[in-house]
Amino acid sequence: MREAFDPNSLQHVLPGGRAPTYLTNPPTSGPHVPGAAITGVRTDVLDKPTQVGALEGGSVLVQYRDLSAADVQRLESVAGDKVIVAPNPDLPDKVVATAWVFKRTCSAVDTAALTEFVTAHRGKGPGIDG
Repeated sequence: MREAFDPNSLQHVLPGGRAPTYLTNPPTSGPHVPGAAITGVRTDVLDKPTQVGALEGGSVLVQYRDLSAADVQRLESVAGDKVIVAPNPDLPDKVVATAWVFKRTCSAVDTAALTEFVTAHRGKGPGIDG
């Protein structure tokens, strides 16, 4: 699903600054940490400015909450170059994939749908040249 573009997307967030607000949860655009070059499987919860910074750079972020260890392992199979898998206890559903201004919500691990989302959106953030 295409989401509304946050007009504050040109705003960079500096460490120790005031926490910005976002139009959606998780955000798909908005104020961000510039140059967030993260990838792969994460065990830490990413703050929203870092999430948006990764999306701006063309990454796809797959976040999850309340999954069994087996489901987390299945979800981790989609991680890789410009695909980040990370926990997030504040999600509106069990699994949410985000890319720049796009979001896919799943009530369970659906690797086929997530792979399709990744294929459609990886490498397509506004911070990508060419």
